[in-house]
This record gives sequence, C-alpha cells and structure tokens, in this order.
Amino acid sequence: MQKTETNDNDIDIKSNLKSTDLGVAMGLGYIIPKTGLGVDARYNLGLSNINENGSINSMNRGFQFGVLYQFSHK
Repeated sequence: MQKTETNDNDIDIKSNLKSTDLGVAMGLGYIIPKTGLGVDARYNLGLSNINENGSINSMNRGFQFGVLYQFSHK
C-alpha cells in the first residue's frame, strides 16, 4: 500500500496511481575474467505517466547498482 503523510494524517495514494508502467533500462557491467566477480549499474526511465489524475505527470525513474558473481566463468 502506498501512503503519504500530511499533517499527521496517513493518506492511501494507491488509487491515484496506474498499476502498469512502460519504461526502458540502460546499463553497464563488468566481470573480472579470472575471478568471475563483477559490478553493474543501471538507469531505469519510465516512459508513461503513472498518475491517474491528468493534471500532473508522474514518471518512475531510478538507479540500480549491483555486485555479481558468475558461477561458470572461464
């Protein structure tokens, strides 16, 4: 449940948001060949307005960072 707090009152905002979103992700990653350890970074950009009320455009955006291990590396 998505909530926001205004003047010590909790308000459920889930009904104001669309349940689906269209987006694109861009990222880079690197694996150290001898160890199989790696890192990656991504940027996620929402392409559609998730706000049910048409007066304001709201879009999802976010960064992701990760550490990984490739089990069958060579």
